[in-house]
Order: sequence, then structure tokens, then C-alpha cells
Amino acid sequence: MKIAAISLNKYGDDLAAKINKQVPIDIYSRNNIKNFNIITLAATLMQSYEAIIFLSSTGIAVRSIASFIKNKVEDPAVIVIDIFGKYVISLLSGHLGGANSLTEKIANIIGAQPIITTATDSLNVTAPDIVAMENGLIIGDMKIAKEISALLVDGKNVFFSDGEREISLPKGYTENLQLAEGIVYVTNKNEDVKSDPNIPKLKLIRKNIVLGIGCKKKLFC
Repeated sequence: MKIAAISLNKYGDDLAAKINKQVPIDIYSRNNIKNFNIITLAATLMQSYEAIIFLSSTGIAVRSIASFIKNKVEDPAVIVIDIFGKYVISLLSGHLGGANSLTEKIANIIGAQPIITTATDSLNVTAPDIVAMENGLIIGDMKIAKEISALLVDGKNVFFSDGEREISLPKGYTENLQLAEGIVYVTNKNEDVKSDPNIPKLKLIRKNIVLGIGCKKKLFC
């Protein structure tokens, strides 16, 4: 993961240096950049890094990235660390962007408390986008993925099926289709799970089809 850290003072510089000893990061410090402008810097980093660490207040981080946020698929992970290194906060792209896992990793390095506020993580259930990310799957419909997450948070029965039986039952799901109020199924085929058409169904697509194209070369003398 390509990570940038934005530091506004010597306290942030010290924390960034400590992190950099165990996790490679590019450090952008106010103390080392002429005509430092955090908005301009954030605009550039949001496009060129997979993760951004703000060594600042949460308010500064939010105002810096607000104009450049697109969606949970495209946005980089953004985390915030207070200048005394007490808290590491997952701010943006907790799941697909990896901010939640990065938060826990950085918190462990600096001895801080990780702050993760995504509901599925708080309830110890596995969001469908996490299932997709951890297994290299494509999410068929992000809108339905959000609906499934909402069902999990509400304690509803979400059926899970993997056609190839490679993925263990994720936390919070059921294998009883009769009880299903939502469905998540993994396949690379153009198929569906037969059920009530009114309940949300999310298809996670396995990327294991290989297409080969042959080429026959003719020699002319």
C-alpha cells in the first residue's frame, strides 16, 4: 500500500518518523515544504496514494479532503492521528480502502487506541465488501451491498453461499436459505439463487476464468 502522511508540526513529524520505521510512508511536513497548503496537497495525494495519514485534528482532515471525496470504491483510505499519538481514527474507506485494518496496524505500532466506527465492525459481523476484498471478488452491485450491510447491522438473516465452497461462512451470516431476508452468493456464472424476488440479492463474482487466445504464424518464403 502506498501511504502518505501529512504532518503540521514537530509532534506529527516525530510520530510519522516512528511509523516510518515499521511501515514505509512518504512524509509531507509543513516544516519541510515551502508555501505549504494543506488543501492543495490533499488534492494531489487523494489521487496518487492508496492511503493518507493526517497527523492533525479530525476537523482539519475533514476540511482538507471534503472537496475531493468521490465514492467508497475510488477513495483512498484516510486515517487521523492526534498529535500526541493517543488515538488512531479510521475516517474514510474503512473497508474497501483498507482504512480499518491500517488503523489497527498503526495503532499497534505507536501504542495508541484504534477508533473504528463502521457498524458491522462494531457488531463483529463481516460486511459483504470485506468478504469481497479478502477473497479477490468483484461486487456485483454496490447499492445492494449497502442494503445487505444494513440487514446485518439490524440482526437480520442473510444467507451466504459459495458455489465452489472455498469461503467459510462469514460472521453474521446463515446457511439456511428458508430464513433469508437477504442473500449473498459467490459465483463466476450467469446464475441466480432461487428465492423470494423481493429480498436483496448480492452477487460476488469470482475472478477465476482465464481466456487464452492462440496465434498461428505462417512463414512465407
